[in-house]
Amino acid sequence: MRFRDSASFVLETPIQSEMDIQEILVCFYQTRKPNYQFSGGRHGNYELTYVDQGVLYTEVEHQNYELHAKDIMIYYPNQFHAQSTDKDHFCSYLTLNFSLSGKLPQSLKNKVFSASKEMQETLKEFVSSIQKDQYMNKEFSLVLLKKILILLCQSEHKKETPDMDKETKDPYLNKILDYIHSHIETNIRIEDLCEHFSISRSTLQVMFKEQLNEAPKEYISQLKLERAKERLQTKKYTVSEVAYQLGFSSVYYFSRKFKNTYGISPSEYMDSIRK
Repeated sequence: MRFRDSASFVLETPIQSEMDIQEILVCFYQTRKPNYQFSGGRHGNYELTYVDQGVLYTEVEHQNYELHAKDIMIYYPNQFHAQSTDKDHFCSYLTLNFSLSGKLPQSLKNKVFSASKEMQETLKEFVSSIQKDQYMNKEFSLVLLKKILILLCQSEHKKETPDMDKETKDPYLNKILDYIHSHIETNIRIEDLCEHFSISRSTLQVMFKEQLNEAPKEYISQLKLERAKERLQTKKYTVSEVAYQLGFSSVYYFSRKFKNTYGISPSEYMDSIRK
């Protein structure tokens, strides 16, 4: 048996699980009618909500959030949360109440995530598996839920990469990152970076790929979107103003990039932050 495209490797240290699903206590998929109201409550376990269709409003610790189709949110143990739908539309969603050995990182708390294609497919497989009465299927559903949580952790870590990984082991790359952060409000082109730092495009690509696991263009784009998100949250600026401030070529391009990344348009995102 050969693993194609794989070099020889040896596991030097044992791998230990940091997080295991102990129990899935509640699992239901249902459609709520317009004007549905859950006044709120709390319990000692984690709870995952995935919206399949419609819009679900939720209040968590006195902060309001809006979950659209394909959005995920996790309520942490003993967090008060309430849910509701609007007056005109139905909402279908999946709810999982589960316990863990270990803890989920705080970076997932009080946040709405747009489910990737892989997460969506894993959730479909989970729903199918947990309903079948076949040997080890229930055990398999625990594995699938763990995979979903790992994918969420990985996606959040990737979002935070621009700020968290600003300091690398390479002093020269750190100078480039500092330059990007201080010029993020301009239209930073890869050619300009190469010229400013007297470096070839291929060398720059390799530096970013090896140390940050992404291309320079992706790094800049993600950092701009994170800055845009922060400014939209303040509600001090219009979508057009934010696009202009961060050097996007047009409002249309900014809105398209924002929606492709977060699953919601900039204006919808602003409307979802209800005070």
